[in-house]
Amino acid sequence: MKFILNLSKAWEKRIKRNEILAPYTYFRIGGPADYFVTVKSSKELKEVILSAEAAKVPWFILGGGSNILVGDFGFRGLVIKNDAESANVEGKELTAESGIKMSKLAAFSIKNGLAGLEVFMSVPGTLGGAVFNNSHFRPEKNEFIGNLVKEAEVLLMNGENRRLPSAARISSTGAEPESTPVRSVASRPACRQVLDWHREIVNRDWFRFGYDYSRLHDETGVVLNVRFRLKKSDPEKLKARSLELLKQRNSRQPIGQLSCGCMFKNPDGMSAGQLIDDAGMKGKRVGGAVVSDKHANFIVNTGGAKAEEVLKLMDWVKRAVKTKSGIDLEPEIFRVGEFSKGDPNDPNQHPNVPNREFELFGCH
Repeated sequence: MKFILNLSKAWEKRIKRNEILAPYTYFRIGGPADYFVTVKSSKELKEVILSAEAAKVPWFILGGGSNILVGDFGFRGLVIKNDAESANVEGKELTAESGIKMSKLAAFSIKNGLAGLEVFMSVPGTLGGAVFNNSHFRPEKNEFIGNLVKEAEVLLMNGENRRLPSAARISSTGAEPESTPVRSVASRPACRQVLDWHREIVNRDWFRFGYDYSRLHDETGVVLNVRFRLKKSDPEKLKARSLELLKQRNSRQPIGQLSCGCMFKNPDGMSAGQLIDDAGMKGKRVGGAVVSDKHANFIVNTGGAKAEEVLKLMDWVKRAVKTKSGIDLEPEIFRVGEFSKGDPNDPNQHPNVPNREFELFGCH
């Protein structure tokens, strides 16, 4: 794919061609992106997005690289790696750019004696993705990041143009079609005029946060910065609490192995991991992809696994759970890019949905 971005010459050396995406994901799976660029500030993020839109280029924002499965044939277009991570504190309010890692954000809040974000220390994602999906640590304790948001600066499309086509929306509750074992990234026709975009400061209510849901599932918008309203607390106590929660989570999950996080959502009042275990799927393998023996809701890349193998294993898991318990598991992860050769026109392969910086959003 050839295109011309209306950027200054300073960007020329920063834009890579045919960049393999596997090293940027927790799964270490994924083919090449036609073009790849890393942005270091929300200003750069906005600049690159608007340039891609003007050049009619499909684009996708990559955050921490968890909760995502990239196709073996890569992504046709521009992948924007969001490393915008500045943060500052004013009184009880903390403001941060959307590319900051949740662990770094939690550490920054602890250092400044601000309580609330310390529970997200073990979430390996970025702030943009966390806000997009209303990241949670322990939902039964109402530990959702949306509860802490005061306001955010977002890049939005004007009017009805930003509404995603109904067929492309990702439902926060509905089951997936049987033929789609992984949620595809919703897509929309690219807006081709930069004037169709504007910046806006929105409050928490604007997002309509829900369980694993925000308004950004249904509309095209890019989170640039987020402002939190927090509470003052003792830094040492916050640090101790954060480390204890980190220790608890690490004891339950296959830490140190190549996995993108929980593969399926927890059904109401149940554990997806327990359902998968009850169905006898622990240790089951397709190629290099294996259901974890430590936590059945994790699939591990034991070396050289392909996206196709992960999809086949997920389908096997879904069928086994359905047979055993009668429950249809919903995928927690998202798929991005091309999963079969010669299918570049599949609308799901061109996700111009910005802040899907797919991360790990709470697994229990």
